[in-house]
Amino acid sequence: MKKTFDFGKIAYPNPKRRANRVTVEVELRKCGGETTYTIDRATGVKTVTGKTPEYLEFSACAYVWNQCNTDCVACGQCLDTIAKHARQLRNRDLFMEIYDLWKTYHLNGMNAGTPEQEAAIKAWKEAGNRYDYDAACDYLKSIGLYEVNYTGLAHGRRFDNEPYKYGHGWIVNELPAEAVNRIEAVLNYVD
Repeated sequence: MKKTFDFGKIAYPNPKRRANRVTVEVELRKCGGETTYTIDRATGVKTVTGKTPEYLEFSACAYVWNQCNTDCVACGQCLDTIAKHARQLRNRDLFMEIYDLWKTYHLNGMNAGTPEQEAAIKAWKEAGNRYDYDAACDYLKSIGLYEVNYTGLAHGRRFDNEPYKYGHGWIVNELPAEAVNRIEAVLNYVD
């Protein structure tokens, strides 16, 4: 399910002129379910072995249009920027609901680390460290969390208490039912 919302105009980037239309595209998509197979190298015969696990992924993408609505002056993951102008938006409450969902669940299927690895890196960044992949790996190694046993979903497979190295795949944080209900309510919202 995908829907685009129009939130009216804001004064961005010129604070004296409310002339830039804001739209936000929200999507809840089913991912996974691809057929898996093996190939016998000697014969070239392909054997179907199953399907990858399915999961729901949430995304939100914002656009601040130029005055002519022909190009964007800001787009993509700029919801933080738009939130600073939220008082100017038409239907501010809907935008703030999308903003909260975006902060918590955006691209929930694309996490470099397990929940415990991500929590450690978050605390490390909050202590004043700037994220850099190599530095994050070094930090995780120093605290014994670079490679951890993980049980959960990743792109293409499900781990069952198996070793996972930070950044060696995409870990899926499955959406809780409450979040799916909130996202569906947004997508079913009628202006």
